[in-house]
Amino acid sequence: MKTFFAYPSSQPDVIQSIRDAKKRLSKSRRDLELHLWEENDISGRPLTDPIFENIEQADFLIADITVRKARTVAQRAADLEEPLKRQQEARRGQQDQHGR
Repeated sequence: MKTFFAYPSSQPDVIQSIRDAKKRLSKSRRDLELHLWEENDISGRPLTDPIFENIEQADFLIADITVRKARTVAQRAADLEEPLKRQQEARRGQQDQHGR
């Protein structure tokens, strides 16, 4: 069973815990192939390509999302802002039509 594990590169404690777990699991669970995202660092190739390939090939994806990157959160907020503005404008237009 192939499992891909994604986690933040900025959390040394998390990284070490995951590496330790992989070592233990590889000894006790021969049927489990645990692939860590950092093992995809292939010279001359964009880092995301092998990560997406391994995710597609995996039976399971495990991801540690305990720490969100501020840039990711800001981008998601910006993505949501425009549709919310359109909804608010549409509601205002409906209220104006009904004389409220």
